[in-house]
Amino acid sequence: MKELQSVKLKQASVNDKSVNPQDLLVDSLEGIHLVDAGAGTGKTHTIIRRYNKLIDNGVKPEEILLITFTDVAATQMKEEVISKVTSDDVTITQLLEAPVMTFHALCTRLLKKAGGDAPGYMGVRDSLSTNFSVLDGGVFERELFRNFFSIFTAKNSSRHDGILKSINGDADSLLKIIKRLCNVGIFPSESGWLEDGLERLKGDFHEFVILTEAENIQEENKQTKALSSLKKCKNDLPADISVDDFADGKKLNVEMLPEIFNDDTQAELTEFVRDVYIEYVKFLVRRNQINFEFLVMLAYLKLVNDDGFREKVQFGHVMVDEFQDTDKIQFKLLLLLCKKVNDQANLTVVGDWRQGIYGFRNTTIENITEFHNYIKVYSQQLNSKSQKLGFDYDESSIKQIIFEYNYRSSQRILDFSRNALFVNATKTENSGFEYENKNFPFPLKARREIGEFTDIGFLQTAVKEEDDEIRMIIDKITEIVSEEKYQTVEFESDGKVKTRRRVRYSDIAVLSRTRDFCIKLQKDAAKRGVPITYDGGFEIFASKQGILALAWLKLMLNPFDKSAAVTILENEGYNYGQIRSIVPGREEDLPSLPDAISEFLSELLQEKDNLLYALEKINGKYGFRDEFSKAIMEAVSGWMDAGIISLGETVRLIEASIKDYFEIELSKSVDSVTCRTIHSAKGLEYPVVILGNLNRSNFPSSRGDPNVITFNDVAGLRMKKQFAEVNGYSGLFENWRTKFVNAMSKEESYSESRRLLYVALTRAKQYLYLTSYNPSPFFTELADKTSSKITIDYRYKSNSEYKTVSSIKSVKIKAPTPVSVTSESVSVKSYVKRYLEPDESTNSLGNSLYGMEYGTDIHLAAYRHAMGIAFKSKSKGEEKVKMFIDGLKAEKLEAEVDFSLPKDGKLLRGAIDLLAHYKDRILVVDYKTDKDKSRHESYVEQVRLYMDAVKNLYSDKLVSGVIYYIGLDEQIYLG
Repeated sequence: MKELQSVKLKQASVNDKSVNPQDLLVDSLEGIHLVDAGAGTGKTHTIIRRYNKLIDNGVKPEEILLITFTDVAATQMKEEVISKVTSDDVTITQLLEAPVMTFHALCTRLLKKAGGDAPGYMGVRDSLSTNFSVLDGGVFERELFRNFFSIFTAKNSSRHDGILKSINGDADSLLKIIKRLCNVGIFPSESGWLEDGLERLKGDFHEFVILTEAENIQEENKQTKALSSLKKCKNDLPADISVDDFADGKKLNVEMLPEIFNDDTQAELTEFVRDVYIEYVKFLVRRNQINFEFLVMLAYLKLVNDDGFREKVQFGHVMVDEFQDTDKIQFKLLLLLCKKVNDQANLTVVGDWRQGIYGFRNTTIENITEFHNYIKVYSQQLNSKSQKLGFDYDESSIKQIIFEYNYRSSQRILDFSRNALFVNATKTENSGFEYENKNFPFPLKARREIGEFTDIGFLQTAVKEEDDEIRMIIDKITEIVSEEKYQTVEFESDGKVKTRRRVRYSDIAVLSRTRDFCIKLQKDAAKRGVPITYDGGFEIFASKQGILALAWLKLMLNPFDKSAAVTILENEGYNYGQIRSIVPGREEDLPSLPDAISEFLSELLQEKDNLLYALEKINGKYGFRDEFSKAIMEAVSGWMDAGIISLGETVRLIEASIKDYFEIELSKSVDSVTCRTIHSAKGLEYPVVILGNLNRSNFPSSRGDPNVITFNDVAGLRMKKQFAEVNGYSGLFENWRTKFVNAMSKEESYSESRRLLYVALTRAKQYLYLTSYNPSPFFTELADKTSSKITIDYRYKSNSEYKTVSSIKSVKIKAPTPVSVTSESVSVKSYVKRYLEPDESTNSLGNSLYGMEYGTDIHLAAYRHAMGIAFKSKSKGEEKVKMFIDGLKAEKLEAEVDFSLPKDGKLLRGAIDLLAHYKDRILVVDYKTDKDKSRHESYVEQVRLYMDAVKNLYSDKLVSGVIYYIGLDEQIYLG
């Protein structure tokens, strides 16, 4: 192995453009590096260059751990590594298998390698199987936890009666607090809490005193902020306690702080949370499932307790992108993964504290802002009992590099954006911004000379109506694409201008803090002919597709479900009077459904054990072949993979998911405005950005933490409300101690909202506009701080027409010839006389139960794969059918296609396994799981009938067929 290069670092001067901080990082390959990489400073490009430099210096790919935070980012990073690494000493296989991944993928790999005993470090007797599945942290886990908690409550109602009454059935809050504790490294055990967990749950009284005294300084003989905060709790105080008991004139009596801080209910709450926490761990381990938070926890416990395992899996070089998005336990886990090389660790963390916007996921920007302190404390903790780390901490060995050159935005936008971190979020807030001033004293420096083609503007409606703000945004978009003065500038890698052209719709992004605003904007823009595509999550189960799917599934569960019947009848066009005659108003009267609905329900009930087939039939009935119906199928498929298999469970999950958002990739024209939430826009850039919905109570959000249980390092674990009996009345009362202590510990800080604003502004390359109909302090203060003019009641009428180029072509599909409903309907299998139905004891697989289950699994796998629904193969047969489908290389695939065919005075009905469409032909595919071809003649006749049905629909195309015997891996084609 070649000797690694090492250079002495120095912080690049802001004015010295001959020294590029990126080059400093690339050329320094040893030691610990903290890189402050601002927005648009090319950090990903630099990380890849450094990776390549390590390879050129003889480091093997398997020795370099490169971590990022989303699957998309990890995939892009892996692709960059594969395309940019040029060393002849490294094979493509090594790069494909290189550990470039997310934290959760890394922890999954560690636990599958040797994590079976990891739960044992918590005192849990059950071991973790190597084939465990990872839970998506969405609605499925929430429903799973509710089921678990209902069982827990039944078993522990007497032991935790008071706490259970205080929680009042809020399982979601309990799950959130468990996840939060897990993220910050507080883990339960069968006998208590691991490490310093119990002390941390009690809070930090010393820090509470310091923070309260800072708020208890009197100015101009006014009441102090501390006393004012306590008075806000006066309505929650017990009858025998008064605010005056804690006052010292216009100040808070600091001698009373212990009385305020100490809460008798805290110990009981801590024990309750431990019980639920550890039981939930055991519950998931027994189900062979782990959520994202427990993945990291168990991987950490394995690494910290198993010296031999830790030494085997350590890396010579660890690099982390987006370090501001890590939590405390992930930081400690990274330290454990660093191998000792030349008496030191090689750890490089790259991030931007200004873009730390995921606090709701329990990430902490302090991992960057307090990096020197944290690495010292964590090193001491990990080495307190034995040497867990392969290196000794030395503060002087940490090299800090600041990326200050921006390759994205105009200098005007960079100067403007910095102000976002210094605006007050409310009229009463008066933050000193000490950290921001110290660590961001100057704006980033633009490396691209955009010249005159840049602009910033504030647009406000004349009336306080959301519709008018949306109208204003659409007007501004129309102006930008219509007027020649708006030009985009593209640059060569050396900074020289490459091209300049008029702005297109696709150059524009509208950002909002909330999804609802984006969705409404898209709908209103469509009415005016302006192409806007919302790129984000939709409430798929609140769509027409979702509502009808739920209605039919509820009818399958209960044929007399009146609400489901009404939904279906309304969609069928029945009026109010007709519906009332079909669905009686009295609860005891049962509905009598029309024949057509009853017959379709009977068809669905035949698929009661194959819900994906049932959903496909529902989609087929209404002609749903869009992104929403596909997303619904994918969601249900994911639930099935995770263990939800019954109709009742599926119905409950859908009902619980009505307000949940699911990601959908909508088809859009090539030239379309993008609309998305600010969180989803992080890491992206656009020539034009319109930041909308900067309205009061929305951005920043005025919503407080809705959870009934809270935790922070100062207050510890506390209950917001508690059940009590007061003056003969029993009920839930606000916990005044929690309210005050959280207020003093600055739990309601607006710093993250300011960072979110900064992220939004720095997405813009050249043009930036902010809009509002009911201005929030962010809108007004930012305009005031930057001396910007606010344009009231902006309007624009275009004199020219902007033409878009659509990527979507309209295709006319020939409708099938209607068939008389008086024909006798029979299945294809019944029509084929020689078709041998398996009896109850056996079939061609030898065992009817196994064979039928296997056949169903194969067909379900084939259906999922053809529809583009991701899943893991459970058998060689499923893998074979996936490879077969991929090998067809069809332009379009249709799975489980219902058809009808008039034949000999009968109406044959059935479902074709797969139609593979090509330019001038169609292939009919039929899967068979038989171990022999004893029924081949019957199958041939069956497929030929399928072909006849398809020919009736597509008379202009050549139709052929294929029978694929999966067990035999043999394909027989029919002309």
